Amino acid sequence: MTRTPNQRLYIGDEIQIKVTKVDRGYVSLGITAPKHLPLVKSELHERPSDNDLTGPAGRAE
Repeated sequence: MTRTPNQRLYIGDEIQIKVTKVDRGYVSLGITAPKHLPLVKSELHERPSDNDLTGPAGRAE
């Protein structure tokens, strides 16, 4: 799927993603979603939490 600036993508009836800007290989998105749905960037979602006491390969440090 391709989108250009100001085009939208809908996920169901409640989530809207709008391409706001494309510049030098970077894409800016505007996202509209209900407040009860968490919106987390992948780099934060995949990062171990501060409460995770295991190091690499699941071994305790």
